Amino acid sequence: MKQAYYIVFITIVIVLLCIFDQLLTEVNAFYIPFIKHISINFFIASVAYLLTIRKSSFDFFHPIHIFSFFVFCIFYISPIWLISVGHGEEFGRTVYSGCKEATSYATIGILCYYIGYAITNVPKTLCYTEVESVNNKVLTKAKIWLLLLIPINIAILLSRGMSLFYIFSMAQGSYEVSMGLADQYLFLINISYLMIVPWLIYCHYENSIWKRILVSYIIFVIFNMYGWRFITYIMAISWAIMYFRTKNRTLNFKYVVVMFVALLSYSVVMGEIRSYIRNGEVFSNSEEGDDPLTNTLETNFNIYNAFYALVDECPKKVDHTYGEASIVTPITMWIPRTIWAEKNNNKSVAVLVKILGAHAVSRGLAFPVFYEYYLDFGLIGIIFFSFLLGKYSKKSIAYYNSNSLFKILFFAILCGFWIQYINRSYMGMLCTLFGFLFAPMLYFKKYIK
Repeated sequence: MKQAYYIVFITIVIVLLCIFDQLLTEVNAFYIPFIKHISINFFIASVAYLLTIRKSSFDFFHPIHIFSFFVFCIFYISPIWLISVGHGEEFGRTVYSGCKEATSYATIGILCYYIGYAITNVPKTLCYTEVESVNNKVLTKAKIWLLLLIPINIAILLSRGMSLFYIFSMAQGSYEVSMGLADQYLFLINISYLMIVPWLIYCHYENSIWKRILVSYIIFVIFNMYGWRFITYIMAISWAIMYFRTKNRTLNFKYVVVMFVALLSYSVVMGEIRSYIRNGEVFSNSEEGDDPLTNTLETNFNIYNAFYALVDECPKKVDHTYGEASIVTPITMWIPRTIWAEKNNNKSVAVLVKILGAHAVSRGLAFPVFYEYYLDFGLIGIIFFSFLLGKYSKKSIAYYNSNSLFKILFFAILCGFWIQYINRSYMGMLCTLFGFLFAPMLYFKKYIK
C-alpha cells in the first residue's frame, strides 16, 4: 500500500509539472524565470519528501504529510499558478523582487525539517484497547464543559447583534452590528477553543449518533459565525484521528480524497461569505471573480506574499528582531492591556504593516511558517527552528502510536494545531490558541488514561 501512495504522489507531481510546462508557453515571458525557479525548488522538495518517508511506516496522519501538503501549496503550487495567471501584485507591491530568494529560503527550511524528522526515532504503533471503566465519568464531565461553554459563546455572538435565527440558519439574512465586547474583553472569544477537547471526548463516548451530530452542528455553527475557517480544520483532523486510531484503522487514500474535497469546498465557501458574516451583510455572489482554482489558491495560500516581501526588505530596510517576534511577544501577550496599557504591539504585524501597508493586515493577510524565523534571526533562524520543528513533529508520533486515549487525544489536537502553525505563523496568536486548546487536557488527564 505504501508503494501505491508513492506512485500517486509522483503522478501528481508529474501532472503538475506538465501543467506548469504548458503554462510557460502561454504566459508573459517576464514570469517564466520565476515560475521555473519555483518549479525547480518544488521538484527538490518533492524528492526530499519521498526520500524521508521511504523507510517509515506510512500514515496520512503523521505530521510530515500535513506539513508537506501545506508548505507545498503555500510556497510552490500557489505562486506558480497565481504568477502564471498574472496575479503578481499584492497591496500595490509586485512579488517578483523577493520571489527567488524567499523560495530558496523556504526550500532550505523544508529540507531542514525533513532532516530533523528523518534522524528522530519513535516507538512502533500499539494496538489501542478501550478502558471501559471511565467512560461514563468522562462523558459527564465533557457534557458539563459543553453546557457551560456553548451558552457563553452564543451570548458573545448575540452581543454582536446576531439573532438566534441568524446564527443557527448559518447567516441567512443580515443583522445590525453592535459594539459587542469592549476591546479589553475581546480575549474572551478565545474561550471558544476550550470546546474542542470536551467535544472530542463527547463524540468518542456518547452512544447516540443524533446527539453527537446535534452537538457537533452547534459547535460548528459557533465557529462559523465567528468567521473562523481554521478551527473547522482542527475539528475535522482531530476527530478523524480519534476515530481511526481508536478503532485501530489506517486512513486510506479514498478517505483522504473525500476529506480533502470537503474541506477545500468549505474553505472556498467560507472565504467568500465570512466577511459578510462579520459585517452583518447579506451574502451576494453576483460579482464576477476569478476562476474557482485561482480564487481557492488566492484566498487560502497567497500568504507567500508576506514572506516574499519580508525577505526582500529585511535586513535592507527592516531590521531583524532577534527573538522579539517569536519569543518575547508570546510571553508579553498574556498580560492584559487593562494591566499594561502601554504594551507594545506585535512586532511581526508591525513589520508587515511597514512593508505592505496597514490595509494588508486589515484585509486579513497572514504570514506562513518561516516568516518569524527569518524576521528574528534570518536564514539561520529558518534552518535552526525548522530542524527543531521536524524533530518534535516526529517525536509527537509516539503519542499517536500509544494505546493511551489521553495521548491519542493530545496528538489529535496537536495535529490540528500544526495546520494553523504552518498557515498562520504568528507566535503570539499561536500561543493563545495552544493554551486554550490544551487547557482542558490538564483537567481531563486525571479521568482519561
